[in-house]
Amino acid sequence: MSSSVPNQLVLRSPNANASANKTRGSAQTFRGYYVLLLGLMALLSMLHFVLPNHAENFHSVAMTPRIGYAFNADSALFAWTVITFPQGLATETGSVRRSRPLYSALGWAVYQPLRLMRIFVPKEIAAKAATLARQSNTGEIWRNIDGRQIVLAFVALIGVNLFISGTALFLIFRALRASFEPRLALLLTLVPAVHSDAIDFYLVPHTEPFNLLIPALFLSVLAAWSSGRDGFGWSTTLGVSMLAKPMPFMLPNWLVESVRLKRSSYVGHRNLPPTLPAGAVMLVLPTMLFLLFLDIIRVPLNNYEEVVHVPLHSNEGNQYRMFVWMLDAIRAHDPEAIPVRIISGLGEHLRLSAIAFAIPLAICVVLLVVPKRRNFRLADEMWLHLVVYSCSCAIFWACSGYIWKRLTITEFPLVIYALGCLSMLRCKWPEWIVSGAVVGSILTRVFGIY
Repeated sequence: MSSSVPNQLVLRSPNANASANKTRGSAQTFRGYYVLLLGLMALLSMLHFVLPNHAENFHSVAMTPRIGYAFNADSALFAWTVITFPQGLATETGSVRRSRPLYSALGWAVYQPLRLMRIFVPKEIAAKAATLARQSNTGEIWRNIDGRQIVLAFVALIGVNLFISGTALFLIFRALRASFEPRLALLLTLVPAVHSDAIDFYLVPHTEPFNLLIPALFLSVLAAWSSGRDGFGWSTTLGVSMLAKPMPFMLPNWLVESVRLKRSSYVGHRNLPPTLPAGAVMLVLPTMLFLLFLDIIRVPLNNYEEVVHVPLHSNEGNQYRMFVWMLDAIRAHDPEAIPVRIISGLGEHLRLSAIAFAIPLAICVVLLVVPKRRNFRLADEMWLHLVVYSCSCAIFWACSGYIWKRLTITEFPLVIYALGCLSMLRCKWPEWIVSGAVVGSILTRVFGIY
């Protein structure tokens, strides 16, 4: 005698179905906004051809009588490190970029499949690329490298730049989405996207796109903390990204979060996650492991930004000896120069930041005197972290002794949250206000105001 088990039918409640449909709709909307964001980034990158910044990218090649492609003095050398990776980084020539191996490694990974397409590179373009490369760097390093390899290495690094920039904009939008409506979050994401440093290096081989990615990863950590998670995965990714550009100025935020959670645990709110201190360690661990690896294989770091000698009292933006200039002052028996230069550098960094974000900051100042229209409040701990981050960032650059306008892009988190909150608090149509900030920032570049 056989027994049969009746088929079981699992029914979902109408509320459950509505919730699932809402989730799917939200995911589709999110993807739609991101596709739009990538399209806008592609349009912004075209400004590099029409309005190149020759102060940053003073090598150029004419494409038409009115349009050209400008690139940085370091671009050819980055292409060389991609072609010769990893052996090239161990040479004296490669030592200039040895402290930033991640960018060359990513370029090399993209370059490998592109090598199969070298026969499709036109001879005229290859010849021009070889000539320009030899003009921008020492001719000896290009002896066994042809123009087609140089072109494909440039294409690989441009692909890496677009990927890094697109990822950064996605992470910024994702973090802002936790506090603002999608349209407003999208427009706020465009504020750093139209910064001169972003536009100048979307299509130019250089590590500058990490100036956008590293703060974006920090915002992802901040979003994780706001939702009660430790953000350890984001901390690890942030630490790895610093192998392309070491900027650990957000370390104090981990201390602030630890202190804040300890105080909360005293009143029974939340306990300190055991992985939070480990997240701070992960910011510097990848770099420390890389330095240990170099020591084991007996290859010196020879950081270019620290080796180039400059006058002690110089505070010009194009000077190096980053951080170690303070040791120079002590060796020269001139320690009083240290606080003077730090204060001077801090003032210059803040001045350049105000210029770089002039339109968004001007709108924020105006909104401060506009009557309040609605209730909108960002969590106090969010403001605390944003202020600590911006202060640490400014102090980091001032202590480094390297003050440059393009580095002000790292200050964008506080700017976009301040603009977003004030627009929501004091405007009937906040999207129009932020749109004005974005368009105004673009127009300042079009008309060469700054």
